[in-house]
Amino acid sequence: MAMEVPNSVAARFRYYRENLNPERDMSFLDAFRQADKHFTADNEPQAIRDWVDDMSFMHDDLSRWVHVAAHYLPRTLSGGFSGPAHPPQSGAAQLG
Repeated sequence: MAMEVPNSVAARFRYYRENLNPERDMSFLDAFRQADKHFTADNEPQAIRDWVDDMSFMHDDLSRWVHVAAHYLPRTLSGGFSGPAHPPQSGAAQLG
């Protein structure tokens, strides 16, 4: 299986998913907390709230992408992608 071939796309993706853990990386919240402590609710710039909202959406999109990519990987021995023509849809998510 492709996951067992050390330099295959599948094995590298598994390493990325297990070691960098993009689905659980919420480090952007640390940056938000650091900036947020300099403001009160009355004087916090809207840009800070907009940024954390955008980062949250990006995190959700990245997590969905990781799950779709993981769906494709076990389907090939060569380490490439050979899944169905259209990725599985998760809830109301529309992947372009």
